[in-house]
This record gives sequence, structure tokens and C-alpha cells, in this order.
Amino acid sequence: MIWLLIRTLVSGLFIVAGLLKLRDAELTIISVYQYQLMSWESAGVLAATLPWIEIAGGVGIWLPKLRLGGATLCLGLTVLFIAALGSAVVRGLDVSCGCFGTSDMHVTAMKRLGEDMVLLVLCGGLWRSEIHRIRAQLQFEAETA
Repeated sequence: MIWLLIRTLVSGLFIVAGLLKLRDAELTIISVYQYQLMSWESAGVLAATLPWIEIAGGVGIWLPKLRLGGATLCLGLTVLFIAALGSAVVRGLDVSCGCFGTSDMHVTAMKRLGEDMVLLVLCGGLWRSEIHRIRAQLQFEAETA
């Protein structure tokens, strides 16, 4: 039951974040570029693809055959977000995350880093849970074959 709740929370966060980024493409490009990790053109490419990757990860968590891939995407994206945000903080950049469009413009980078650490634990738990489920399934199939 707890994994169902975690799956709902994580997938909902990634799907909503992706949809909000799609809704405001200009803000998404600006949010990506403000981290000063890539050129404007590269930020545009990332801003155009990132929302779809987030949505794919969130949806994948619900599809049994794609669950490991969805959990892996969400885990990888969370690591990427933490690295980018941490890099901005270390370099003294005053960035707003841009994770949820204009609704999180007031959230400090340090608060968002803390939230992302919690999300990292949740995504890691989903990923690990799925690995264990697949191993158990493979072991069962091997024993019954």
C-alpha cells in the first residue's frame, strides 16, 4: 500500500511538472538557461524535450512493463535536477527552480534542494522496489520452469 502512495506522489509530481513546463515554453527556456550550464540554443532543446521526458517517467511508473524504465527516468531526472540546482547554489546564482512553472518562482534554491533530496529517496525506493519485484518474478519463473 505504501508503494502505491509513493508511486502516486512521484508520478503525479513528474506529470504535473511536465505539463506545467509545456504550458509555458518561454518560461521553461528561461528557467533552464538561468542555470548557466549551456548555451541558449541548447537550453531551448532541453526545454522542449524535458517536459516530455518527465511525463514519460511519470506515466511509465504506472505501466507494469515500463515501471522500471519510468522509475529509472524519474530517479535520473532527480539526480540531474539536484546536480544543476546544487551547481547554481555553489556558484552563487540566484535561480528559481522552474520545476512547476510560475507557481514556484518564490521557492528558494535551498528549499528546493531539500525537497529534491526527499524526492531522490522516494524515486530510489521505487526503483529498488521494482528491481526486487523483477528479481523475485525471474526467480519464481526459473523455479517453476
